[in-house]
Amino acid sequence: MWEHRRPYNQVLRCAADPQYIPDPIIEDLTMLYRPLFWTSYWCEDWLFSSTYRGGASVFLISSASSKTAFCLAYLIKKRVAQGEVKQNVRVVGLTSKGNLEFTKRLGHYDVVLEYGSFASDDAFQYRGRDERWIYVDVASNGALNQRIRAYFASPYAPRLATCISLGLTNVSPSSSSSISWSTDAFSASPEYALTNPFWPRFENFFMVEWLNVRKHQIPIGEMFERQNQAWKELMEVCKGWVRVERVYGGQDVMTAYTMVAERGVGPEKGLVWSLWDREEKVLKAKL
Repeated sequence: MWEHRRPYNQVLRCAADPQYIPDPIIEDLTMLYRPLFWTSYWCEDWLFSSTYRGGASVFLISSASSKTAFCLAYLIKKRVAQGEVKQNVRVVGLTSKGNLEFTKRLGHYDVVLEYGSFASDDAFQYRGRDERWIYVDVASNGALNQRIRAYFASPYAPRLATCISLGLTNVSPSSSSSISWSTDAFSASPEYALTNPFWPRFENFFMVEWLNVRKHQIPIGEMFERQNQAWKELMEVCKGWVRVERVYGGQDVMTAYTMVAERGVGPEKGLVWSLWDREEKVLKAKL
């Protein structure tokens, strides 16, 4: 189990961390984006290794306002900008009405749509069976997935190249105990199999498994170099994506925690909490 968790949860000394940048702002961003960014990074690498499943040109990503989702969108658009994939590759994000404007402002998606009305948008209009899509499910919302399945099951809808499970942003502590982890939310029932003979197999992305494959394909040193470069580039561009809010002192942290538990927090905020009473008392770590 420890080996499975290792890519996600690590304690590194700053002096030994090649990605550490001694800047308070970067330290905050590091806490917010690691390891979410690496999940997105290696998922995109996994898909790119198959030429986006044989040339799919549209990515549909749920929970588009989440960091895992919009980092994936950022990486796909980065491939496009660098000319590593065809220029017609598009990224469509799905999010709630309340998160719509934030997600659009990020600039990582070609189109951002609400969950409630996505199928009526021009982005979903039929353009021929040659157009192939990849659906990346970050939300794990059963009702949403049923609607997406119903849409793509139509013979007049684009073809799905694959469906990827990447997250569980809609799962709460009270609901997690009822999840059937082995359930394939996109398995074709007989009615879907009859209307769409090209229905894809649902795939789960597990970063540990893909890293075990990659280490036999790419020298370990090169893997680290790629990661270090990707992290450096992310830190150069991500400072304005979310608004970092700091809270100091045990009592204020407790108050902030209770508020988040009761009201939630919007995707535009990145919360950094410290048990030090005041900012000037925070010691500069020399680890």
